[in-house]
Amino acid sequence: MTKKRNLTTFMIAIMIMLFSLPANAQEAVGYAQWNESSTTLTFYGGESVPTGAYELNTGSNNPSWKGLSGCTKVVFDESFKDVRPTSCYQWFRLFSKLKTIEGIENLNTEEVTNMSEMFKDCSGLTSLDLSSFNTAKVESMNSMYDGCSSLTSLDLSSFNTAKVTGMDCMFDSCSDLISLDLSSFNTAEVMNMTNMFNGCSGLTTIYVSDVFTIVKVSSSENMFYNCTSLKKGDVSYDSNKIDHTMANCTSGYFTESNLTPYVKWNWDTKVLTFKVANYTEGTNGEYKLNEGNTDPGWCINEVKNNCKKVVFTPSFNHAKPTSCYLWFEGFEQLTTIEGIENLNTEEVTNMSGMFGDCSGLTSLDVSKFNTAEVENMSYMFYICSSLTSLDVSKFNTAKVTDMANMFGGCSSLTSLDLSSFNTAKVENMTNMFDICRELTSLDLSSFNTAKVTGMSEMFKGCSGLTTIYVSDDFKIGEDTNGLGMFYDCNNLKGDVSYDPANTGKSMANYKTGYFTKSNLTPYVKWDANTKVLTFKVANTKEAGNGVYDLNEGAKDPGWSIDEVKNNCTKVVFTTSFNHAKPTSCYKWFNMFSGLTTIQGIENLNTEEVTNMSYMFYVCQNLTELDLSSFNTANVTNMSCMFCWCSRPTSLNLSSFNTAKVENMSYMFSYCSGLTTIYASNDFATGTGTNGSDMFYNCTSLKGAVSYNSGKTGIDMANFDGYFTPKIITPYVKWDANTKVLTFKVANNKEEGKGVYDLNKGATTPRWFIDDVINNCTKVVFTPSFNHAKPTSCYRWFFCFSQLTTIEGIENLNTEEVTDMSGMFNSCSGLTSLGLSSFNTAMVTDMSQMFAACSGLTSLDVSKFNTEEVTDMSEMFWGCKKLTSLNLLGFNTAKVENMDYMFYDCPGLISLDLSSFNTAKVEYMNNMFRDCSGLKTIYVSDDFKIGNGTDGYDMFSDCRSLVGAASYDRAKKDIDMANYKTGYFKTYFTLGENKVELCREPLTTDILNLSGDKDFVAHAPFTANTAKYSRDLSTSGSTWFSLCLPFAYTPNNFTAYQLKGATANAVEIEEITGTIDAGTPVLFKFKDGVKNEEKKINISATEAEIKKAPFDGAKVTGPDGSSLQLCGTYQTKTFSKDADGNAFILLNDKLMNPAKMMLENQNVTTVGVKPFRAYMTLTASAQTSSARAFSIGRGDEGNEGTTAIDLLNSVATDDAEYYDINGRRIDAPAKGVNIVRRGNKTIKLIIK
Repeated sequence: MTKKRNLTTFMIAIMIMLFSLPANAQEAVGYAQWNESSTTLTFYGGESVPTGAYELNTGSNNPSWKGLSGCTKVVFDESFKDVRPTSCYQWFRLFSKLKTIEGIENLNTEEVTNMSEMFKDCSGLTSLDLSSFNTAKVESMNSMYDGCSSLTSLDLSSFNTAKVTGMDCMFDSCSDLISLDLSSFNTAEVMNMTNMFNGCSGLTTIYVSDVFTIVKVSSSENMFYNCTSLKKGDVSYDSNKIDHTMANCTSGYFTESNLTPYVKWNWDTKVLTFKVANYTEGTNGEYKLNEGNTDPGWCINEVKNNCKKVVFTPSFNHAKPTSCYLWFEGFEQLTTIEGIENLNTEEVTNMSGMFGDCSGLTSLDVSKFNTAEVENMSYMFYICSSLTSLDVSKFNTAKVTDMANMFGGCSSLTSLDLSSFNTAKVENMTNMFDICRELTSLDLSSFNTAKVTGMSEMFKGCSGLTTIYVSDDFKIGEDTNGLGMFYDCNNLKGDVSYDPANTGKSMANYKTGYFTKSNLTPYVKWDANTKVLTFKVANTKEAGNGVYDLNEGAKDPGWSIDEVKNNCTKVVFTTSFNHAKPTSCYKWFNMFSGLTTIQGIENLNTEEVTNMSYMFYVCQNLTELDLSSFNTANVTNMSCMFCWCSRPTSLNLSSFNTAKVENMSYMFSYCSGLTTIYASNDFATGTGTNGSDMFYNCTSLKGAVSYNSGKTGIDMANFDGYFTPKIITPYVKWDANTKVLTFKVANNKEEGKGVYDLNKGATTPRWFIDDVINNCTKVVFTPSFNHAKPTSCYRWFFCFSQLTTIEGIENLNTEEVTDMSGMFNSCSGLTSLGLSSFNTAMVTDMSQMFAACSGLTSLDVSKFNTEEVTDMSEMFWGCKKLTSLNLLGFNTAKVENMDYMFYDCPGLISLDLSSFNTAKVEYMNNMFRDCSGLKTIYVSDDFKIGNGTDGYDMFSDCRSLVGAASYDRAKKDIDMANYKTGYFKTYFTLGENKVELCREPLTTDILNLSGDKDFVAHAPFTANTAKYSRDLSTSGSTWFSLCLPFAYTPNNFTAYQLKGATANAVEIEEITGTIDAGTPVLFKFKDGVKNEEKKINISATEAEIKKAPFDGAKVTGPDGSSLQLCGTYQTKTFSKDADGNAFILLNDKLMNPAKMMLENQNVTTVGVKPFRAYMTLTASAQTSSARAFSIGRGDEGNEGTTAIDLLNSVATDDAEYYDINGRRIDAPAKGVNIVRRGNKTIKLIIK
């Protein structure tokens, strides 16, 4: 007891001492000391500033060592690395004799906000290594290198300039610089670029990315003054163009970054380095990456025989090699591979021979390899004879066809986990495990060898191998070459022991050969040293003490003994355990009072479990339980399941289905800390379920009502009682280690740093911080997130320039989102975006949605619903690599702003904006600016330009554009936004044929509409000759329909329009004279026209073509229903669900397609051909039940109605026909007919 008290006292004293330390105890005080004799200024860190030393400056205060112009050397002592200066303002200003800076890596700049004039006039410096600089907080870089006239190069690839506002004179007079790579520069906040490159007379190239913007620049005088060598493509330096307007990659002096991966061999250090840079070093020993089956350039004797170390730099994670073929084959001296996590293998298809004969490697971490695309793994680890272990457990081999010699010669490997291997496509396994003599067993249970034809010497020389486990999927075909498959496997035994006389494929089975059938066995292992109880599945259960089988029914588990119950602190369900299907969890953790952690419980498959009683009984130290993966559909007993679990405050049982549970007694009793139980409607309690004292002593529990000691039974197990409905809480989680931003939904949101709520409206997302926007490489939408319904995606991934992958975007439900502005703005690392699942019906703002997505090569927005959108400004700005956009589905009727919509999309060749209605658009400034590759813009007559619409520079630098006029740089404003005198075109299509139209008047020579081809026009135009013909001689019908886009006068037929309607018939009247363009009509051939003459041939000259049909006059039926004829120029399809009140001509009746389809279930759609008419009605109770309307001509009155017309007027389904003798007949015949319909009877004579 005394020792314990003394120890406690000591610990308290330590804690008091620790808490009494100042907050910055670990941060040293910085100072500088001058040595006159050596002309050296040295920076140190210590507890205080010595007498005579210089204190560090802050803000824009001059440093106290200012004026040491004789300084030739600066040293940052190692002690200075613990110092955190906040300003480097003028640190070495006017140090013109400075030649050397040592230990600059000891200068930690993470807190620095001001670097202005840091190296100003350091004219003696020829090089500067700033790769260790952290500039995330820097706001000012004015004159940072001003006057560094001897600098020949600068590596600024590590610079983060997102907060910098001033860059004036930054590189002023750096006359020896030849090129500058500013690919990392984000200048979104920079306002001043005056004299930025002034006097850089040697500068030929400035590389930038799409985040180098000038949106806030207000001052840029002389930005490029005297940059006489500067040139980009056809754009050479012009002394009259020297401000920020030339700061671009299209018409300016900048060159677009083109990051290049390469490999560098250093003979002196014997290091092979893999890098990515904007331009290669251009020296000996530099190689491009290889492709396919071509040998890598560095695969030469000088490198292979001498290389001791391979380095993958962090920059190399930007590379996406497609082949690793023979990368290190024969590197026998190689002992170290550094930074292999920077090797991105997601696009690699060939890994053959990658590490072949790397006999000096003793370890190799390939656990992070993405092998999803790999097809060839032959010789991958061949003769890696020093490797004792190799983790390939996460390899995806679904596409691999060749595994020959994959592990051949790995003579020191003692085990291999191949449980993840999918070999369904593998054809060659020759020598796969050749001479793996230290392997004692191989579990090939996952192997499917149906396609394998090469297995010769597959296990040759595996002299230590005793067991090979396989499943029934390990098949040997007749054509399989298995010669010497088991040669020298002296210790191997399956159904029979090894026989050196039988080493071929005939022994590759578990019935009569050397294989052993897989028999995956679940078991539980207790480790008294670690106090961990582990649930596993293996082909061979471990032996010895502490190993237990699973229990069944209501039998106590074997591990339910005092040693385990009293000492276990942790339970682990391994990944392998998800193969097990226990039938009982009875008392699994009963009385585990010290248990604090259950890991991997999602690997517990409970779908066949019937008994969960006492499962967590008296687990008093468990603070939380995640049972969201539990399937309880077959469970019958849950009594005392959580009894005495006093520490959890909530239980999420929303996945529980208790339909079969018969006993819930004491299920939650004595859960005194439990405040909330989340459940779903599947938590059912039957009338016969035992639920006595289910909630006894749950004193903190509250659902719809608070706990009442008088109500503890099953009647409170509902949402009116103690249960709480599952609440969906969406949130976002940032993981700085993995650089992944994850969107989740949970019942209980995680807490702590890096957890954010969703934003609303146009508020900036909380995760918009430097750490996230500058480092995030991957975004994940978990499946749970499809339960979330965000209302805003405003700037969700704004400036995520490192983002390359968005996973699970189909789980983003956008049906309630109204704001998508800036959503992917400046995601320059994205090469593709799958937005086919997006529901944009509620979105009103799409401005900047894809702005500066310069890596996108394609973008499918064809399904976007833009009916509510009012702002599309800058929507596709800077999508440099897009070559096409399908915007035919865009409805822009409400859009008011299209400023910069397609600005700087030089890859676009044509734009079809024929769906655009711009009646409400007020702003079109710079709409197509810098679309230098754009040749054609198609519009319709709905693309209107209002008197007040702004449109300056609308077509600036659209140098390839041709419409009614060819591009003229002097004519770049909105007045050219038309197809009569400007840069637009319109068109019509007839079938697959597309005909462009422009200039005034819009005219085409011949428009031949014959042949039932769809006709789509986007503006009215004139056809010198318009034709239409149709052959109806074999139709057998009397009535037809027609709707033509040009005016005509009928010749051999009579056209009719609706006049009135009854319950089952429509009345029509003749249209005399010319039929106007776009008019839908019914027609019949004139009397005397023979069947073989029933053809229409219509032509017109100088025909005015109407863009779309118009609806005919409405008529009213006796019940108030409204009917009208409609026309179509295209094939129109009617569906069963959507077109219940449409009627088409069929068998001389206007038939209802929906009712026709109901009668014939095999038919789901009915259509009409182009240039036809159909009828619609506004439904009423009476007419909506009609299957068909007959047609009756009423222009001459009833007395003048012909027999055939009269027949048509009564020919409906409810008409009854009789002959003269009163016998019922199916249809009228020649002679006298009696027709009865309802209470009307008509005598009908047909001759």
